[in-house]
Amino acid sequence: GAHTIGRGNEDFSGHHGIWVDTEAQSVVWNKRYYEEFFRRAWIPRNRNDPAVQDWTWGGNNGDSPRFFLNTDLCLAFDIEVTFPCCSDTSQGQNCDRNGQVLRNTQCASYPAGSPREEFADAVELFAGLRAGGGFNNDNTPFFSAFASAWGKATTNGLGDLVPLVSSPTSSPTRTSSATPTLPQPTGSPTLPQPTLSPTSKPTNSPAFAFVSEQEYDAIDADIAALSAAFGNDNISRAHFLGGIVR
Repeated sequence: GAHTIGRGNEDFSGHHGIWVDTEAQSVVWNKRYYEEFFRRAWIPRNRNDPAVQDWTWGGNNGDSPRFFLNTDLCLAFDIEVTFPCCSDTSQGQNCDRNGQVLRNTQCASYPAGSPREEFADAVELFAGLRAGGGFNNDNTPFFSAFASAWGKATTNGLGDLVPLVSSPTSSPTRTSSATPTLPQPTGSPTLPQPTLSPTSKPTNSPAFAFVSEQEYDAIDADIAALSAAFGNDNISRAHFLGGIVR
């Protein structure tokens, strides 16, 4: 049903054209895609190249040929047992194009009891095909079915999801698969030796302040959130936290 909008481009997929009647309709979300199954006599295209073989109709295509993929047409017709074929032989000459004569080879319908018969019934329902011909203007069956399918596709497994980053206002809980290995010094560090007598003890207060355990955890959580957003920079984070005294 999503093919009711958009188009195919041969530069990307090898398939070129639109699934509906006009460029304007290809940006409108409605049931026109399903109507196209019955509006046109669909015949194979690009039969000499199985990689891009698809379907088009025998009428005038203009600059935006109408096309269906095999995965489109098989929703309504059993193209596996009758290929090559024409989806509507009542349109006569529209089945005889591109060097093909298919006006007497109707694409088969699915037999009763086939597991794919339900697909074909849904195509007719969504198209709004009237018994006497033509189509109704009711998009509701398609919209309702699509909304249900979309909900299932986008929420499946949602109940097992957990937050990637803890809230900055609470202490984060982390798990680690292994204890990180810190680099070891290759030798005893050489401390600089003073060359002058030490100066007198400063009278100002030291340039640091103590923080509580809760404040430290809140700062740590904020840094974790920033690391997740802008890249995991554990070294810079460690340097920053190393300057905070709990």
